[in-house]
Amino acid sequence: MARQVERVRQAIVGGADPLGDAFCRLRTAAARRPTGAVYTPHNIVTAMVGWIAAKHCQPARVVDPGAGSGRFIAKAAEVFPLSELVAVEFDPLAALMLRANANTLGFGERLRLFVGDYRDLSLPPIRGTTAFIGNPPHVRHHGIDAARKTWLSDTAASLGINASQMAGLHIRFFFKTALLGRDGDLGCFITAAECLDVNYGAALRRLFLGRLGGAEIRSLAAAASAFPDIATTAAIACFRIGTDAPTLHLRHARTDAELMRPAPVRAVARASLAQSERWTPLILGGTTKATTWSATRAVLGDLFRVHRGQVTGANRVWIAGPRAADLPPRYLLPAVTRAREDVR
Repeated sequence: MARQVERVRQAIVGGADPLGDAFCRLRTAAARRPTGAVYTPHNIVTAMVGWIAAKHCQPARVVDPGAGSGRFIAKAAEVFPLSELVAVEFDPLAALMLRANANTLGFGERLRLFVGDYRDLSLPPIRGTTAFIGNPPHVRHHGIDAARKTWLSDTAASLGINASQMAGLHIRFFFKTALLGRDGDLGCFITAAECLDVNYGAALRRLFLGRLGGAEIRSLAAAASAFPDIATTAAIACFRIGTDAPTLHLRHARTDAELMRPAPVRAVARASLAQSERWTPLILGGTTKATTWSATRAVLGDLFRVHRGQVTGANRVWIAGPRAADLPPRYLLPAVTRAREDVR
């Protein structure tokens, strides 16, 4: 047992997250779905903390609203050795893993760990800038109780925004951040890219262009696997609260490795984003579908939202699986079933 503990300790010190990895193996994606517990790959964590570092040399405080085992807060502790650290985690078991990682890495005394709902967090005044960073939990509106749905409506209305009751938990975390933050505070959140285009994401887009002070959006193709348990595209939203620069920087990455390399960005007028109902085409460069397909080998999830429900009403239609291998081809028709499928 002592040897096993030492191996785990050495792995943590070496930059790995063996506790978080074991947690994700023991609790299946289906078991973690009600709480939105999806752990972010380390290279994406590094890229996001790097954005904060590039914009502000030393924030006085770093806040992770959905900390899990502490991947973001651990990286922030390394990059910002003088910052106060605040981690929020709803799951007590994940909070124990975070505490173990913090103590092993030596930043336990700097850490304030709040075990509860981020929407209930209060932050005392602090001299200096607060940086918000993390992966807000992605929970569909079906799993949110009525009282919490009312919280979003009231909070959004206080900011002059009409929010849909179909908005997921992750969108609520953005609004809570807008309430907690002061002018000049900055942040970097990764979330589902569907918010860039769908109707219920309109409230987040308005918040991003308004009080949240959107500065940059980095979209990731489905192939980047930002969310290992979910077949979807992702977007990294970078912001500085209370600012309204005339242009925002937009960037699209084909793989998560591209986030680590310098790359050109597109400067798009804030007014253009405000007038657009779908932001993905602007991020991709506004090219025609034909050009995008032939030049970049896009996947369908980069260009369209792909949904396949269990109940469609078309009872004569099904998705063929391995057991349909012997069916004659004349009975089979091509179909789009996943957002990751290549555009041919």
